[in-house]
Amino acid sequence: MNQLILPSLKGKFGSWVYFIVTMKLSDVANKSRISTVTEIEELYSKNINDVLQRDLDSKRINKIAEYLQNQNERFLSSLIVAIFKGSPIWSEIRIEDNFEIEKKKIESEKLQYARGRLGFLTLNGDESMFVLDGQHRLKGIREAYKRNSELVEGDDIILTLVVHESKFKERTRRLFTVLNRYAEKPKKAELIIMEEDDAAAILTRRLLLTHPIFKKENSIAKGKGAAIAASDHRSFTTILCLYDIVKELIEFKSIYPKSSMIKRLDDKKLDELYDNKILPFWDYFFDSFPTVEKYIDGKILDSKFLRNKENGGSLLLRPEGQLLIASLYKHFESLGSKQFLAFKKRLPKTNFQLSSPLLKYLFWTGEKMNTKNKALKRKSFLFQLGANIDATILKKEFTALYNEYNDEFKTTLKVISE
Repeated sequence: MNQLILPSLKGKFGSWVYFIVTMKLSDVANKSRISTVTEIEELYSKNINDVLQRDLDSKRINKIAEYLQNQNERFLSSLIVAIFKGSPIWSEIRIEDNFEIEKKKIESEKLQYARGRLGFLTLNGDESMFVLDGQHRLKGIREAYKRNSELVEGDDIILTLVVHESKFKERTRRLFTVLNRYAEKPKKAELIIMEEDDAAAILTRRLLLTHPIFKKENSIAKGKGAAIAASDHRSFTTILCLYDIVKELIEFKSIYPKSSMIKRLDDKKLDELYDNKILPFWDYFFDSFPTVEKYIDGKILDSKFLRNKENGGSLLLRPEGQLLIASLYKHFESLGSKQFLAFKKRLPKTNFQLSSPLLKYLFWTGEKMNTKNKALKRKSFLFQLGANIDATILKKEFTALYNEYNDEFKTTLKVISE
């Protein structure tokens, strides 16, 4: 890439050094010069990039391109861009003591603030840069340039360049979060991906980046909602569900009693939570239900297991079921080793088929998931797994539920054997 020498202002905000420069739109439109977050591999995995990519709105990008093409009085606000790799060079313009403005000599002390802040930033072409704020604008500029390169050839845009060191990725993720938090509020999945203070978010991202199963292509749904889309027949869970499970496992409220108290834990504590709270659960889960990993690998074709409209498939493939299992795991873990061991033996023997008598209507209405009856859902599983729940009262509640669907509850309630 060609060398660029850009007129520049140098500034500092908090711990960040930044440069405000003007750059030709033709250079900004060069994909090799500036990337979106999803176009680089250094910060995230493919699964995370896929989630971020889904948030880019093609209609919005097209509107920006059309605006640049058709509006003579066009103007775009600045982009915030991180520089990593390469060797950008800052060259200061020295301001002498005899400096004049409108033919009047300026006193030296009045020039003090300007000294060290005016100059040129040289980009040698070996840098990698990506947009922290303004991805739609960048895509719109590219599209406009692709349609008519001459139209935007003479235009300049302001960039705020922040210096990013690749070994301090969490600082750049935090900056992305802050920029978006106080502008257009980012979706929860984005905050989980970018957050560098919330322990649950950090540990969720570690699962996505390092766990051998969650690194697989179909482990995480590409959407950013809490539920898996009805049209998605391949994904295992969602980022939001994974985050909620991590919160359950690490006892989030005991770490952060108030939202205002959220701050990054030291690395040793994060490692302890990951190794002692999170990995043991997921190791147990995948060992207990090996069919799930086969499903993620695309090796399961059994219609009784797969999500479907006919019988619902398995609760194991529903975020609600996954979160419930994590909650039950923590409940029995808190009761001591004897009851926890009994739970771990019973859970794999539990019937998770949504059309089965104890899940029918409670979780599956015959057409879709039932999002109500949270207390009965939990109580039903607690009873089956050995908790002290009154079977008579539980049966009355099931009978009432079945009556709502003009059906009769005939199933005998019993604790699953170890």
